[in-house]
Amino acid sequence: MAVTGVLMGMYFSGIPWMQNFVAPAGNREFGALENLEHLIILAVVWVAVRGIYGKRSKREKVVFAGVAFGSFFLFLEELDYGIHYLELITGEAYQGKVRNLHNYILNPYGLDFDALLSPVVYFILGFFFCFLPLIGLQSLRSGLVRRFPETFVPRLLANPWFRYLTPEPHSMGTVAAMVLIAQVAFFLDKTGVPSNLSFHGNISEFGEVFVHYIFFLYVIEMVYKRKSPHSHSVESEAQNRQKLFTKRVS
Repeated sequence: MAVTGVLMGMYFSGIPWMQNFVAPAGNREFGALENLEHLIILAVVWVAVRGIYGKRSKREKVVFAGVAFGSFFLFLEELDYGIHYLELITGEAYQGKVRNLHNYILNPYGLDFDALLSPVVYFILGFFFCFLPLIGLQSLRSGLVRRFPETFVPRLLANPWFRYLTPEPHSMGTVAAMVLIAQVAFFLDKTGVPSNLSFHGNISEFGEVFVHYIFFLYVIEMVYKRKSPHSHSVESEAQNRQKLFTKRVS
């Protein structure tokens, strides 16, 4: 909130150099806000790669390989595959029709990618990073088990995979911070507070930073702080094999 709040204040300050620092009038891709997003996505790639080497089970390695690949693909999409840097170096506008795949796929149908994807993203954030941590709280979990004893609820809440995949309750605070920052940005944009209009029609970028950041925190959590039930079973099997081998040798 501190970082995005300061950047938002600079963007709506009416001071040209501050506005251009956050999002240059010529191309917002070179601004601090966009590049902050790029750095967070690269950080996700790095942590996911650490997960590939650090996790013991093959399933986890495959999952983190997918996260690393998907995040790097997202990074290239966000950069338009470096086209705007090429334009900066050559001084010539790119004449091709394809700058990135998501716009290439949707634009012919008159669909706006952000407008189409935003409701889906916010639903996932609300369900996965707010609802699941909420029902995962010990007090609420016990109440749900007592209230619905003959349903699937007790089995779900007792499932080790559910506990493993459920984000930390602190995630709810991060989502709330995202909503607050995004709404303030929309309010300032609609009320005509001075800006250089770099984010005109894309003011959601202030909230989008949080989307990448929340996922970054979740990947850190899964790589460094948790062991999956599958990992425990792999370790138990290895220990059993070692005990059996020791018994045979003795």
